[in-house]
Amino acid sequence: MSVLERLEFDVEIPKVRLCCGRPLYDYGMLSAARRTLGTILQSLDREIDAGVPIVGLEPSCVAVFRDELVNLFPNGFRRAG
Repeated sequence: MSVLERLEFDVEIPKVRLCCGRPLYDYGMLSAARRTLGTILQSLDREIDAGVPIVGLEPSCVAVFRDELVNLFPNGFRRAG
């Protein structure tokens, strides 16, 4: 975080703990993984819509958003309400 701030990026950490759900996907718990990713998408809704870059620390977790997210939501994510 301090590296990004030294580079003059505004860094915000979500107020709620978010987990990519990688173990759920790896163990075939696809419904739970889908719910977990849905929660993340809803939590970061405004940031995603605004095009805010989202940084992850663990490469396998970041890969979830590149690969598994697309597989679990092949038609895109539909917001509730």
